[in-house]
Amino acid sequence: MNNPSAWLNDGCINGIGALLQKVFSHTSNPHSYDASRCALFNTFVLQPAGGHASDEYIWQQVKFSEYWSKDIWILPIHHTQPSRHWVLCTILPYQCTLLLFDSFSHCKPWITEINVCF
Repeated sequence: MNNPSAWLNDGCINGIGALLQKVFSHTSNPHSYDASRCALFNTFVLQPAGGHASDEYIWQQVKFSEYWSKDIWILPIHHTQPSRHWVLCTILPYQCTLLLFDSFSHCKPWITEINVCF
């Protein structure tokens, strides 16, 4: 984060996410209720073996988020195609909805990748 032109790595993404969740979750923040509804996953959830992690590994990564009690899940994903970049997937499990922000979506549509996730 010291260099404005440096690439963001998983440590930066996880750190920024944790900081934002802490700030927004604070009781003095007017958005604390909304923040309490969110489970923020770290970037290591999908990382091993191209996203083919064991159930035990995934559980170790996500259990502290208490995602089962949240109605909004936030998942950062590192893409390597069409170029290396981060995308953000917001999952609304009770509405069976995925919202994906990808600034490179015009280069390579993501819709074909949904089967990899589900």
